[in-house]
This record gives sequence, C-alpha cells and structure tokens, in this order.
Amino acid sequence: MKAAILIDGGFLLKNLSHCRPDIDTRSAEAVDKAIGELVANHLQRLNEVARLPDYRALLYRCFYYDARPYLKKGHYPVSGKSIDYAKSDEATFRLALFDRLRHKSNFAVRLGEVRRERDWILKEDAQKAYTAWPAYRVSQGEVRSFQWRLYDCFRQQRFPELEF
Repeated sequence: MKAAILIDGGFLLKNLSHCRPDIDTRSAEAVDKAIGELVANHLQRLNEVARLPDYRALLYRCFYYDARPYLKKGHYPVSGKSIDYAKSDEATFRLALFDRLRHKSNFAVRLGEVRRERDWILKEDAQKAYTAWPAYRVSQGEVRSFQWRLYDCFRQQRFPELEF
C-alpha cells in the first residue's frame, strides 16, 4: 500500500501559524521543514496499520498544489502609485518555497496561475468619496456619508428619525 499526500498550499500557509505557532511562516526554509515534519508524522500514523520496518516506504508522492504569485506591475486606484508585485515579500517567499519543495525527493509541485482580469475601476462617486472625508464604505463600489450611516443605525434601532 502506497500513499499519495495532497497538500493545498494556500490553506496550509494560511493555517500553519495556528497549528504550529513555533514556525516562522515567512521563512521558506522553516515552512519547508514543517511540511516535511507533517508528512513524516502522517506516514508514521499510517504505518501503525501497515507495520512496515520503515514508514517512508509508504510514500508514493507528495503533491503540493498552489498558485504562482502574481509577478506583474500595477498601480493603486486612487493615488496612482505603482506596485511591483514580483518584488513583494509574499512573491519572494512563495518562489523560494516552491524551489525548495521541487528539490525534495518524492515531491511534486503543481502550480496554477493568478490572472488579473481587469484594472481597478472605481465609480466616479466612489472615487470622490474615497478622496473626501467623511465617508463610509458600504460595498465595493458604493460609499455613503457618515450622516447616512448614523441615520441607518438609528433606523435599525427604531429610534425616532434624526433631523440634520
């Protein structure tokens, strides 16, 4: 009996700090070591049933699934300041982790692709509200004033209507 272990990289990286607070989740080396320990622990538990002399003989392959980081350039919607996603800490960390995992025996890294569908487009009213104060964001494209927000809170509490 051989075991194939499937690892969801995004889920693992998001939850690793909760399961293992001793791991530096920003270090590719530490995360690589933690993945190795998790795989070994899983194989040892499987070996309680199989009872082989070496638990590593149970492993067929580990498949690590994740997406390549977005490596292109962009800009912030309001300020227009440029962003180089390839130089971000997240991109350099993930690329280093993928490289380390590729060089492990019995490990296969399968990467998807993050695509940018369109630029950041804000409605004209939303652009005015984001650059002005005070404003209250209701949804992605809808921004209301704090006056509206106070009125809405009082309405939900069934207080008498406010007059401004």
